Amino acid sequence: MALFQKQIAAAEPTAKDIAHRRWIYVPYDRFTGRVGPLAEQPPAQTGIVIVESTAKALRRPYHKKKLVVLISNMRHFALEQAAKGVSVLYHLSPESHGTALRKLQQDRKLPALTCMTPAERELRLDLAQAIEAGLNLNFVADATWASTTSDFTGVYGAFKPGKAYVMDRFYRAMRQKTGVLMQNGKPVGGKFSFDEENRKPYKGEVPVPRFPSFPPDEITQEVIALVEHTYPHHFGTVEGFNLPCTRADAERFWRFFLKHALPHFGRFEDAMRDDELQLFHSKTSVLLNLGRLLAMDLVSDVAKAAEDGSVPMASAEGFIRQVLGWREFMRHIHEQTDGYRLLA
Repeated sequence: MALFQKQIAAAEPTAKDIAHRRWIYVPYDRFTGRVGPLAEQPPAQTGIVIVESTAKALRRPYHKKKLVVLISNMRHFALEQAAKGVSVLYHLSPESHGTALRKLQQDRKLPALTCMTPAERELRLDLAQAIEAGLNLNFVADATWASTTSDFTGVYGAFKPGKAYVMDRFYRAMRQKTGVLMQNGKPVGGKFSFDEENRKPYKGEVPVPRFPSFPPDEITQEVIALVEHTYPHHFGTVEGFNLPCTRADAERFWRFFLKHALPHFGRFEDAMRDDELQLFHSKTSVLLNLGRLLAMDLVSDVAKAAEDGSVPMASAEGFIRQVLGWREFMRHIHEQTDGYRLLA
């Protein structure tokens, strides 16, 4: 950790920084400065607080590679923001995020903090308890999502246990709201879903592209060592770790999929092979869930690829249905049912 601590120390806030900047708490699932409160003022007027909590990672046996990709992206995000001129208060703690944040606010005399509402229920509860204990934290809407709660309730009404929720209704409403793959109020290609064209078995018709690899840099190597030392009892292995951990690498990963895999994604979307674990899928879920990639950016890129004819409509629509439809739909179901606890 010595290298990371040395690099991030340069962004440590002064008393003047604390008094004159807007302070934003960045949860461990929202590493983006392109939307939300970080994008609302210049870097010179912005400060961020990031808590790296061992209590969270020790709470359950997370896969070691999941811990590496999360913590490494967290540290790289902090350094990326510091390079822009943002003041960064990066805090390591053995306590929960909420408890650590409350104590840090008291010790450093931090003003009220702003935070995009975390996607994870567990973190929302942790922060709510900290607020009851005195943490001064204000939530704002999570701008990384492509839809709002009112988008969901506008389609289905208030949630009722036992009520049927069909994703297709929501997906059609989101297509109409965003105008994605729509023309004159009608779906491009004559229908909203090309699902029947997304069920072909893969028999080697086209070669599967080999996605770029991202060997661990020194920051990630420090995280790997940390995970091995601090969480040795967790399952999985860190061997062969090669996932994107920087904003630039996340974008490179996405651009490769867009050019080399998306054209064949559609027809083999449901195919499975034990000798080809990825086939033509993007594997962008982790980057979306961390905020490294933004849903509407991906949707827009894919829609443009369909419009210019570089990918078949079935591939474009199939991918967009998963992101704009299914991912957003399940987010709202999770939220409306308190993490599925209210399901009949």
